[in-house]
Order: sequence, then structure tokens, then C-alpha cells
Amino acid sequence: MRYTFTKQQGFTLIELMIALTLGLFLSGAALMMYVANKNTYGTIVDNSHLQENARYAQKFIQESIMRAGWRVITASGEIETFTPGTAADLKDPGWKVDQFITAINNHKGGSGEEPIEDSDILFTRYYGSSTDQTMQDCSGTAHANSQVVTEILFVNKKFELKCRIVVDNAIEKTITLISGVENLQLLFGADTDKSQDYIANSYMNAADVTSKKLWEKIVSVRIGLLVTSGIFSSNANNKDKEGKKNKYTIFDQANIAISDSKLYGQVFNSTVSVRNPLR
Repeated sequence: MRYTFTKQQGFTLIELMIALTLGLFLSGAALMMYVANKNTYGTIVDNSHLQENARYAQKFIQESIMRAGWRVITASGEIETFTPGTAADLKDPGWKVDQFITAINNHKGGSGEEPIEDSDILFTRYYGSSTDQTMQDCSGTAHANSQVVTEILFVNKKFELKCRIVVDNAIEKTITLISGVENLQLLFGADTDKSQDYIANSYMNAADVTSKKLWEKIVSVRIGLLVTSGIFSSNANNKDKEGKKNKYTIFDQANIAISDSKLYGQVFNSTVSVRNPLR
């Protein structure tokens, strides 16, 4: 019996090296695309959180301002008044008679105090409405018609927007509204012309409003917020050319540094009308 042997065919060493090289290039390209897509997705998620935080923070502040000054009409047809306060800072800012909105400009903080420094604190007050539940505080609670509710909104040292609820000059509770808020700045619009058309003629910070004695003429408020996603990201590099954390400007307040360079940050502005002005 005779056997026939055929010559075996295969890849040469050079062909194998070329195939491996091409495979490495393709794998590298696929890996780069994966990393790029992952970074893009992370950035989109971070921006989504940032926008959501800003939207809710503005909503809570706007609603508090819109509640400010709401009063109860008594059975005899008289409108309830607001009594003066005693100036206890984060409980009572020193209300004047019938005053229902005020603020501390660039709060300087203090030992053991919750609010961060160089951020504004907003105070609003209004009467409760347990009958029809139309006036609910920032926690969604309605209070008795005879009770005066004060809401104090500020940014704490954990960069959360907080709401302190004071009922008849007694602190009831302090709740967290939203995280990722780094700074709050406010400008108040005063209607100072003789026509009293409820249109702001000028905007100024709380210190200027107090010095000019214009709180009873405030008809609108501009809200400025420095907001982050609240999520540390390896993609974020919030630094300037010198390697320092970027600084932001909100209205008349400049050089506001973000808390961490690994956070995306953005300034958001809005304007809201005061619905119950003193007139």
C-alpha cells in the first residue's frame, strides 16, 4: 500500500505578527471608543443632576417668596397684621411692623452656625391657612389661620439648601430641600416711583435695601445660585490656568470659589414677583 502525503499549509511568522498588530490596533480603537462614550455618558449624567438641582432649588425659593405676605381676613373683614420682631438672627431677623420679607447679605457665619459664609439668607413670613390648605410651608405642612409662619432659607456647610420653619417665633424644624447648592445671592427689586405700578425701578442687595429703608417697596426678587451636580467626577477639572479652583460671579458678588474642582458648577438666575406687596 502506498501513502500520499500532502504539504501542510499555515501562517508564516510574519503573517501572525501582522494579524496580531492589526488586532491590537482594533482593540485599542474599540477601547478608546468605550472610554470616550463612558466619559460622555458621565458628563451627561452630571449635567442632568446639575440642572435638576438648580430647577428644584429655584422652585423652593420662588415658592417661599410667593407665599410671603399672605394674610388672613378676620370675620369682621379686617386684615391681620405682622408684629415686629426681636432680632435673633436665624430665628427672627428683627421684623418691622407688617414686614414679611428680608434677608442677610453675605452672612459672615459664627461659631456653631449652620449657614456657610458669604452666602445670603432669605426670610419670609405669612399667615397659616389650615381651613383650605392653600398656604403650606416648605415641608408641605399647613398651619392654623392664627399662626405666623416664618421660612428661613440658607445654604449650609454641607452645600445643601435648607429651610428652617419658625411658627409663632418658635423653631419647629429645619429640613433639607436639595443638595448641590454652593451659594445663594439675592437682589431685591424696589418700586420707587410715584406711580406705584408694582414694577421694580432698581435692584439692590439686602444691605442696600435696609440702609435705604425700602423693604416695604419690594415687588420682585432676583435669585442667583451656584449649583453643582453634587457628584464628584473624574471628568471635571474645574480649575483655571494657574491650577486654582474656578471663581464664579453671581450678581454683585464676585470671586465665589466652588468647593471642589472635581465638581461641575454653573450659575443660575431667575426672577420672581412678590405677590403680596405692602400697599
